[in-house]
Amino acid sequence: MKQVPIRLFVSLALLSAAVVSADDVYRYTAEPIHISAPGSEIDPALFTGGGGVEPSERLRAGYDAFSEGEYETALGRFKELTRDEPFYANALYGRALCQQSLGRVNDAVYEYNRLISYTDSLPAGDPERRFRKLALESLVRLLYENPPPEGTATKLQMILGPEDNKDALYLLGSLHREYAEYEEALEIFNLLYDQAPDVRENLRLLFARAEVTELQAPIVRDSDEQYRRAVELYERVVEVGERELADEGDADIAYYVVRALGRLGLYHQRRAEQLKYGGASFLPTVEADNGLELLIDESELEETDRSYIYSRNRITRFLDNYSAVIALLYTYNVAVPRPDHRLDLQITISPDGAVMDLEVLESNLPPSFTDQLTSMVAAWRFPPGRKRVVAVYPIVFDGEGDR
Repeated sequence: MKQVPIRLFVSLALLSAAVVSADDVYRYTAEPIHISAPGSEIDPALFTGGGGVEPSERLRAGYDAFSEGEYETALGRFKELTRDEPFYANALYGRALCQQSLGRVNDAVYEYNRLISYTDSLPAGDPERRFRKLALESLVRLLYENPPPEGTATKLQMILGPEDNKDALYLLGSLHREYAEYEEALEIFNLLYDQAPDVRENLRLLFARAEVTELQAPIVRDSDEQYRRAVELYERVVEVGERELADEGDADIAYYVVRALGRLGLYHQRRAEQLKYGGASFLPTVEADNGLELLIDESELEETDRSYIYSRNRITRFLDNYSAVIALLYTYNVAVPRPDHRLDLQITISPDGAVMDLEVLESNLPPSFTDQLTSMVAAWRFPPGRKRVVAVYPIVFDGEGDR
């Protein structure tokens, strides 16, 4: 099983705060950032048939055995089902899960690939096509955690058809991003961009390349150049998206345009002000559940310095981007997760984005974790602002008891 690397950063010498008048400093306490514990490995949707059809008793019995860790028993039940119904997608997925849990990587790869091939043949709208995505995600994660000698990306290209491989490479890049392996994620996204000309204007891929480039910037030697490249990529997202929006007012297109404009606002505040935080009038309405709502309501602008709004938003969004990294540090350094774990971190950030000072105001977490967290944050470079910021961020860990 592949060990997920935790990238620790050498703590930079924190700069002593210059004497600055109160008018040159923004101070605030943010809403808590919640770091969630890993969820169950079993998707509850597997216990239902397609289109709301109740599952057979044998299918439920198979997944019940799997949930209890009785993988051989579960595998036998799933095999019984597929003898009667060779292309029962839910049972085929169960077979793949069992082989994976038993450590039979090659057998699991075969089962996932067989399920992908079958679901590819189904017509659009068929309820069982949902297992294509499940199987692709599981296959990519399996090969990521058990990399073959030829490399995960090469293996995927060997066993999958062109369309499936494009989706698999995107999933692989996203998995590297999830584990804060930004260099590897960017390599995969760029490989997909170079090898498949038909996806070079795919907004999801374009935004992913831009976002990973930005995420990598605080931890590389030439941060300024990396930020510049991220800005160029976000501008490309806006360029392609605006062109597509001129033809059709699709909410999915608008989603990436608004997100890219929001990210550009971190570096080009005047442009973002002109575009009203990316909410230009030509954009269709984007629902709040897409995560695009403002962190501070725009109605506050009449009473609050607009620059303060941007400072608060840009720092909060930056920290949200790294919640997965904080979760990894927590997972590997806290033996017993608890739902009351919390720390209040005070960060002092200079106008150029450098961390001037860090202080843990309150914490009930082990010092080994807080030391690694502060060392990591101290080495970050936040997007630049207009004034010095002193911000308190409560970080709450939603633990789920003993592991």
